[in-house]
Amino acid sequence: MKKIEVSTSKLADSPSTMIRKAVSSDTYQLLLALWGELPMIVVTHEKLISYIGPDIRFPSQNKTVFEVIITRSITSDLELFKKATSRNERYAKYLTKLAEEATELVNLTVWYHIRGKGDRVWDFLECSVFEFNKVGAVMHIKESNIDRHELDDIKKRFAYVVLSKFITRKELICFGVPPFGQNKNYTFKELFNAN
Repeated sequence: MKKIEVSTSKLADSPSTMIRKAVSSDTYQLLLALWGELPMIVVTHEKLISYIGPDIRFPSQNKTVFEVIITRSITSDLELFKKATSRNERYAKYLTKLAEEATELVNLTVWYHIRGKGDRVWDFLECSVFEFNKVGAVMHIKESNIDRHELDDIKKRFAYVVLSKFITRKELICFGVPPFGQNKNYTFKELFNAN
């Protein structure tokens, strides 16, 4: 079991700076293309990087978790995205895939040691990496030995919990959830013709 150590970035870094730091130039070009197509994804990526940080890496791949999540989300279901009939549908499909890939965090154990107090382990469902490591200690990362079948089951169950960390109520409209106080999610045409 390979283990690595990383120093954490400061939360004071802007999300766009952290994104540039966390991905390779090729992945950044993929991101720019995606952002051009779906501008609302930028905010979601900024929330994700602000939550998991740019420094957490998979020891076996020596890539940041952010880069792995983004790369898999963009490349794995291109045909599925092409079948989407609207920008909202494509956004919803992308966010669902992003949430599924973000559950890869289940396969990592991230901790730091406090002298005289022991180890503190990050629960990614509870708080961001910056809230977890306020002291800026060197973090240790290792991949867990979770059975692949069990890991897939865990990822399915946690995908929507993870998704809730990165989208807002306003963005749920893309999933067909009506805005507060309404019982229907209206299209632009319906709203335009009503006035």
